[in-house]
Amino acid sequence: MDISYYKIRKIRMSKDMTLKELSDRCGVSPSFISDIEHGRRKPSDEYLRKIAQGLNVSVDDLVLDKDNNLEDEDTSELKILFDKIRDLSEDDKKRINAIVEAFKKENQD
Repeated sequence: MDISYYKIRKIRMSKDMTLKELSDRCGVSPSFISDIEHGRRKPSDEYLRKIAQGLNVSVDDLVLDKDNNLEDEDTSELKILFDKIRDLSEDDKKRINAIVEAFKKENQD
């Protein structure tokens, strides 16, 4: 089964779940989950099912994006951040924008 490894991390983080919490839920060590999330190890179908159960999602949710296409791993961290930002108040979004603009300005100098 082909898996987009970072998808586990994306879903875990969207649920504000730590590696330890997921580990406790699915009976897999935190280091093993971290290795999977970073593409250093490939889980068997059995472990993938356990992780999906721990996240309360289907295995398909870990493997496919909403359009049933594998997602681009290069954008995973940004997608996680955007998902979190989406739920913030407008004032918080403005503050984040100001921070980003400050970093951009700092890097231009």
